[in-house]
Formats: sequence, C-alpha cells, structure tokens
Amino acid sequence: MGVSLPSGGGRGGKRGMGADLNLVPFIDLMSALITFLLATAVWTQTSTIDIEQAIGEPPPPTNEKPPTPPIMVHISERGVWLGRDMAKGTFVAKLPSGYDWDAVQHELDVDHAALPEETQATIKTDDGIVYEHMIKALDLVRTTGYDKTLLAGGPPDAPTLGTATPR
Repeated sequence: MGVSLPSGGGRGGKRGMGADLNLVPFIDLMSALITFLLATAVWTQTSTIDIEQAIGEPPPPTNEKPPTPPIMVHISERGVWLGRDMAKGTFVAKLPSGYDWDAVQHELDVDHAALPEETQATIKTDDGIVYEHMIKALDLVRTTGYDKTLLAGGPPDAPTLGTATPR
C-alpha cells in the first residue's frame, strides 16, 4: 500500500520531485502504539491503592509495661552466653572437656524462677558448632519450662552476643 505524491512541474523546465511513500510500516507502528497505549491504560487503574490518612489525636499513653524479651542462649566456640539483654547476661566459659551444661542448666533455672510466666527462648549457634550441642541446649531449654523455642541464625559477620564477664 503506497501513496504517490504528484510531481508539480518545476520552474524553468526543471523536473518536479515526485515520491512514492510506503504506508505499511507507518500503519504497523501506529497499531503497535495503540496496543501499548490500551494495555498501559488498564494497568494504571489496577496499580492504584486507595488509602486514607489517619489524622487525629495520638492514643493516650498506657501504663502497660513492654513485653519481656525471650531468653537468648548463644553457643559459640568460647562457651555459652545466656541472657535477655545484650549488656546483662551470663557467659559460661567452655571447659577443656567441653561445654559446662550443668552451669547452663543452673542459669536457665535461675532465669525461669525469676520469670516463671515466660515461655519463650531463642537458641543461636555460631558457624561450626556441632549439631549435638544445639540439640543439648534445646533439651535443656525445653526441660526448664521454655516451651516456645526459636532457633536463630544470621550472617557470618553478625556480632557475637554477650560481653558479660565469665563465671
């Protein structure tokens, strides 16, 4: 499909400029643009989210105390750290014969006696810790009364928990 433009005779006996235009590529381009236009118009409607801003007075302060964080049991190559706060906690150093699980059990008992209503505990192990040590810590935590136990992990460059002095 094409269009011929007439050549209007030139001046002074010069030949006029006539051209044949092929309209098929132009029509193809226009139909593709219309298709994309319609598809884009549909997607702009589905991507909008109607939200309302909550403007009002802040809620009154409550006298509820924040929840107690779960006890953390962190097993590393140097020993076992136990605590609920990064600054406060107990570090049970590793003995030459292995981990001192009796001391870990004692610290768990002391913590559970102080907060008997707490049932959450988190166990974190460093890379390279033998699986049996994590299972032993899990058994100690469960027998102490912490029924909701989480196993934590993290990137290898995560900071080591607990800087408390060894016991």
